[in-house]
Amino acid sequence: LASSLELDTDELTTREILRRQHNGSVQAIHDSLYKLLAIAEEALESNTVALLWLEINGTTLRIKELRSKSDRILEKPMGASEGFVGAITKRLEPLVLSGIRAGHPGLIYYSHPCGVTDFVGVPVMEGAHLRGVLVADRTCGNKFTGTHVAIMKTLAEEVVRVVQVEQILADMTREKVRTELFLGASRAFNNTRTVDQVAQVAIEFAVRATEATFAAFTVSSHVDGEMVIAALQWSNTEFPLEVDQWLGKRFNAQNGLVGAAIKARQSLPHGTLRARNQSVFAPGLELPIEAVKVLPLIWNDQGVGALIVGSDKHDFLPRELHERLCVMADQAAGAVANAQMNESMEQLATTDGLTGLLNHRCFQESFDRMIHGAERYNRKLALVLMDIDHFKSINDTYGHPMGDKVLKRVAKMLRANARKTDIVARYGGEEFAILMEETDAYAATQIAERIRNNVGKEIFGTDMGSFGCTVSLGIASYSEDGRTKASLIVAADEALYTAKSMGRNRTVLFRKRHELKKEAKAS
Repeated sequence: LASSLELDTDELTTREILRRQHNGSVQAIHDSLYKLLAIAEEALESNTVALLWLEINGTTLRIKELRSKSDRILEKPMGASEGFVGAITKRLEPLVLSGIRAGHPGLIYYSHPCGVTDFVGVPVMEGAHLRGVLVADRTCGNKFTGTHVAIMKTLAEEVVRVVQVEQILADMTREKVRTELFLGASRAFNNTRTVDQVAQVAIEFAVRATEATFAAFTVSSHVDGEMVIAALQWSNTEFPLEVDQWLGKRFNAQNGLVGAAIKARQSLPHGTLRARNQSVFAPGLELPIEAVKVLPLIWNDQGVGALIVGSDKHDFLPRELHERLCVMADQAAGAVANAQMNESMEQLATTDGLTGLLNHRCFQESFDRMIHGAERYNRKLALVLMDIDHFKSINDTYGHPMGDKVLKRVAKMLRANARKTDIVARYGGEEFAILMEETDAYAATQIAERIRNNVGKEIFGTDMGSFGCTVSLGIASYSEDGRTKASLIVAADEALYTAKSMGRNRTVLFRKRHELKKEAKAS
């Protein structure tokens, strides 16, 4: 997938409509607040009338709306317990002051003294909760009266109603965006083909929906009880996490929260989501994070993995959002099961059933691709053909089951000694092939010799006694020994034949075969 979060045209249109609707509604709400303050300004004949709103931290106020004749208004947050405003927030009662001396520090919403002589302020309450303070002042020396206080109280009540509408609108918009996110996740899951793609879609949508600072996606491996971290995101800069070191990490989930959630078939932990110093994955894989939630991925009553989200905010996952995330986890479980089935089918189609190496058909397809790259970009390419010496004798002496064990053991050694970028395949019978891109004849010979020496050290035990085996290898390289797939195969096969005819258990480079034959005759 070019991007697991790529949006189609319809989704972009929906998002744009939502954005414009939200912006228009927010502007209408701000217009309503501004008109309320305009009424206050006219009724109170004020120099400044301002709505100071309590921020989330509960300790600071910020100007939410304002009408003023002064250009000395403080634009940054101010302490909620300071000055005249602080007296209102502490007592939750109106405050009227007159005869204020010039430059009095109690007027905290001004950056510089501005000649205010009179002040009135009332708390803005939503039920029993303080939401802000509505203030007004004058510079003409006229006192505020009880009538003015009543006007301010009425306006404060209207302010609460307007802000409640704003909150409802924000909740509705947030819900619409989350709905679009989860619908987008469903569409993205339908386009995934591998477990890695499913994992990436799941954590990206989970992070965007919950604003989590941590998300991970684990899937069950082929080993019973073992899990592997398939994808991970971390955005907590205070505690850097080496993401690359966690990706692909395998762990036994029996003692961790992930395993417990899968076993219980429900999200864990219950209640408070404390995670610091708790084993989320397994002992030794602790996270420096305060809150976490593990959602098991269950498919056909089998645990196929888990989605983990975490944050330093304990309230980052409200109940409604958690329920939606559970639905997405169910979709991810189905996507994982489908991806694993697709990967299994693809593996059956491309690998040899006995050795687990690529099969002959897949080898030929890889060869076509590599020879095309060698021709087009003048890349180096080496082909190694390898044959187990006297393999028929092994089958005849020790039986075909032992012969199969030898084939599997040799295949395992080929994977271990070849490079990760090499294509290793079972070519047919007891013959194997290795394609080495960006490799010349010298480097290919070194790798081939390493394989030959290590195979020669292997001992196979049977009821009839122990035995060893050897291999012969032939090497051809592009373009010195051939410029087409067919010519390289012929050259490598001829080099292999030379190795076997000269006594086996050796590596022969095609262009060196004649020299080796002459040396053998001379000796």
